[in-house]
Amino acid sequence: MSSKVAMDDITTFPMEINVNLSDVYSKFGQTAPALGQTLYFTVNIILKDGYVIPGWTEITGFNNVDFAGWLVDGRAFSNRVRYAVACPFDKDPESGTFIGTFICDESSAYGNDSYEVQLSYHAGPPPASAIPATVTAANLYGIDITPISPNIWEPEIEVVTIWINSEDLTVISYNQDTGDVYSNGMAILWCDFRNMSINTCNRTITFETRPYMPGYGGWNYISFTIHP
Repeated sequence: MSSKVAMDDITTFPMEINVNLSDVYSKFGQTAPALGQTLYFTVNIILKDGYVIPGWTEITGFNNVDFAGWLVDGRAFSNRVRYAVACPFDKDPESGTFIGTFICDESSAYGNDSYEVQLSYHAGPPPASAIPATVTAANLYGIDITPISPNIWEPEIEVVTIWINSEDLTVISYNQDTGDVYSNGMAILWCDFRNMSINTCNRTITFETRPYMPGYGGWNYISFTIHP
């Protein structure tokens, strides 16, 4: 990955920004995007003393990742905007782009694992409270992922569900029950889904989530990468 400054001297908040994509790609020496590329927009913060807090660097990655997925004023906090140059997305519930047997690579502080998962069509939408105001529910394509962390976390409920917004190929989810309870009887959920993305060209799904007891706390994030 590499980065360029798309717009400078933003001093008013909130602010609606119109980005000239041709100009952005020209900064990378391209006349047009290429299939399979992903374009991210994030912000650098310049303090009054001139110190720059970068939104992304090649060494540290994206800033404020730990806040991703937290709810702020009823919507999930995001630290970047993602635009993928996508291949066609087949929404057939029996043989679509993300239907069938895949491999899930799992990584966390608890260990690493790789195992087969079944992706199947989920006909129902997420709860209305989990659908962002800018998303049309009819555009959401649900996917059940089975199993989820069968060897490391080993949740009682084996499935987790995500939804692809077929309009812009973004991914959403919501806090879901693991079926497990902690020693105090508190339910443990999969919470704070973040860094969610799909690539329709190589049929890959990535996301992070963590086991969490609402009101009490949780554990470290677990990363999942699902691919053919």
